[in-house]
Amino acid sequence: FHPLLVLIAPLYWIWPDPRMLGIAMALLIVASAPAIYLFARKRFSGLAALLATAAYLLWWPFQQLVIFDFHEVTLAIPL
Repeated sequence: FHPLLVLIAPLYWIWPDPRMLGIAMALLIVASAPAIYLFARKRFSGLAALLATAAYLLWWPFQQLVIFDFHEVTLAIPL
């Protein structure tokens, strides 16, 4: 049992398809990008913050999380 799955249940009720889980994982990873950008912008220049955010989003393990099976641990990334 994973309590974070409760957050995805409403999306699954809207579209009961396994692809919804992958879309939700991708959206949650992307939703954390503004926080990374704001954090980096306080410490570096705007370009460096943008590059750090791009590196975060293009990081190989995140790409593999989205491409392959559903992992409930992905739901904790924006937290």
